[in-house]
Amino acid sequence: MLEASLHRIWLVVLFAASTGCLSSRIEHLREPGVLPVSARAVPHGERVVVRPFVDARGPEFGHAYASGLIPLVNVVHAGGRNEYPDAYGGFGDPRRARTRVVGELGTEVPYLVARGLGPDVVVDDDTPAGRDYVVSGAILQSTSTWHGSFVLGMVSVLGVPMQFVRNEMRVRVVVHRRDRPEAPLLSRVYGFDARRTGGLYYGHGAEQRLARAALRHVVDAATADIAAAIARDRAG
Repeated sequence: MLEASLHRIWLVVLFAASTGCLSSRIEHLREPGVLPVSARAVPHGERVVVRPFVDARGPEFGHAYASGLIPLVNVVHAGGRNEYPDAYGGFGDPRRARTRVVGELGTEVPYLVARGLGPDVVVDDDTPAGRDYVVSGAILQSTSTWHGSFVLGMVSVLGVPMQFVRNEMRVRVVVHRRDRPEAPLLSRVYGFDARRTGGLYYGHGAEQRLARAALRHVVDAATADIAAAIARDRAG
């Protein structure tokens, strides 16, 4: 009797572990708190609409370096390049391993821009009545590159880096009055290019951290310029 009861308890523990401890959840990049952005409140924000951005990245999804496929050579070097980190959760928070951040950049970035501009700014495929300023844009690049070495990993206990990550991002942003699309108030490409290293004791999740830093840098710079451009136009 006691043995049967303990067996049932053990089964319950295993079930809880498999359904609870190993479960994961989905969050969209646009959701508040997923990727904090700086607030640049736009006076009369109710007059601003942000349209979905065009995805102008190329047709190549990614590329694995040949060194990682060659026996013995791959012990010294392996790595690759991904042009669509948003397609595999590359903008997730490494501190929250059980949460996968999803959403295509062309769809999600406009919501981040709108949130940075103020609570009255909306995202819409069209330009609703009463919206005098239109923000549009294009995702030009979001390249995440990774290099690693098993050999360096063997001596990483000494503090030697064994992972090398680079992120390159370019986003075009355009702002114009609704009635004058041919005369933009702002047309600029915002870029980010930075590298980080990772070792046994440090730099964990470097690829995701760098991707998040790139996106936040671009969004913060763009929203500051958008707010200034609209303010200048209204003052003029």
